[in-house]
Amino acid sequence: MYTNTQNLAGIRCPECFNETAFVVQMTMNVVMFDDGISFLGVSQPDNDHFPGRVIPDDDGFRDEDPIECYTRRDGCGHRGTVRDFRANATTAV
Repeated sequence: MYTNTQNLAGIRCPECFNETAFVVQMTMNVVMFDDGISFLGVSQPDNDHFPGRVIPDDDGFRDEDPIECYTRRDGCGHRGTVRDFRANATTAV
């Protein structure tokens, strides 16, 4: 049974089955100012000048995004893609 029900629902390490924390490389739009950054949220802006997907509205992960099991939270450091870490891609223990 998987314990995560929010941001990491359905995500776990296929090697050590850790569900605690992951490093995920994602692309997103931000507004840069000289004194800081303003995040636009998880949606692609309506007037976006950049083609393609940034972050979808469903869970924020794209299957081909790089991911690593976070060693500072009892993870094993295994690396792959989000697709590899989706629980339905692994065998339940």
